[in-house]
Amino acid sequence: MSSHVFQTLGNVEILSQRKVALFASRHTPPEVYPAAEELFRALCALNIALAGGWQAPLEKRLWKLFDYKTCKANLMYYLARDLNGYTPDRRAEALLDRNRLLFVAPSIRTSRPSRKEIQLRDTLVFSQVKKVVFLYVHPTGRLASYLRQASRMKHDFYLLDHPVNQQQLREDTVAIAADDLNLLFSDLA
Repeated sequence: MSSHVFQTLGNVEILSQRKVALFASRHTPPEVYPAAEELFRALCALNIALAGGWQAPLEKRLWKLFDYKTCKANLMYYLARDLNGYTPDRRAEALLDRNRLLFVAPSIRTSRPSRKEIQLRDTLVFSQVKKVVFLYVHPTGRLASYLRQASRMKHDFYLLDHPVNQQQLREDTVAIAADDLNLLFSDLA
């Protein structure tokens, strides 16, 4: 993908870390949550940046589980709106104060994201993060279309190893669980 104009707020050094993006469909079944949380906690123990839009209910839950006192990882929060008009909440302010968070947004001027802005945000994520973990993919949703494009996108796509995700597992996607982190980075072993 080509380079993209974007805005940042926070610790820009996080951009140079190894990065893993996390995505979950809006309607993730509750039985997926425990395995997703286990994988998230394992990722938090690594010296990496965890990236995402943190908007789907499961993603929001993981965002709230992040504890800067115990986690080695940093966070990247990709917005689908103008960063200049965005006011971080107290939790985000605390992470910004500790240099553990970077907000990233495409250079757009809207404060209410539409489908177009979400697409711009996702394109920006994919331009900056090459390892992508799908925690759950609804068969007819936006994330399913990304999985269908996996081989053309030249990314490493992973799918949470869970029975509800088996129908979405493809030959160009790797099933991953909390004890499989060496699949993400060969130097973790």
